[in-house]
Amino acid sequence: MELFVRFDRHGKILSVGKVEQMHESLDHPHGGLAEGDSVLKIRPTAEQAALDAHEIAVQYSVDVKKRKLHKKRPPRGGA
Repeated sequence: MELFVRFDRHGKILSVGKVEQMHESLDHPHGGLAEGDSVLKIRPTAEQAALDAHEIAVQYSVDVKKRKLHKKRPPRGGA
């Protein structure tokens, strides 16, 4: 399996695709991209593979310079 993570220029994840097989003519499963958007293709860790796509989008961001997924820190404080 591979993850295709669509993100904006700030590293915010816009969508995630978990792909087992994809036609070789496609670069990624996200279709057309808006200006400033990119797609990161990675092999997920076991932890990432166990998450649903929407959970990855909530729990991770993209380090744009390094082109790597980065786990977000939980918010500080509480009610």
